[in-house]
Amino acid sequence: MKKLVAVIFLTITIGLSTLGCSVNAKKMDDEYVKDFVSNLQYGQDPKTGLCFAIISSRKTGSTSSSGIGITEVPCERVKNHLVK
Repeated sequence: MKKLVAVIFLTITIGLSTLGCSVNAKKMDDEYVKDFVSNLQYGQDPKTGLCFAIISSRKTGSTSSSGIGITEVPCERVKNHLVK
């Protein structure tokens, strides 16, 4: 859980510089998307109870772009996949 909190904190502090970035879906083939989704992890913030999907390295269609991706997800949909 400490790792999750650290990732969330790091994402908020460093990730602010990437607010204007978006994924270029045209450059993603089916195999790439399957690999991307298989690397998602799900965690829950113990303070707020909110759940998040997290990926520690993502490509946006450009070989020079990578970073941390995080988004809130419905807890009931990922409860069996939460990192313990």
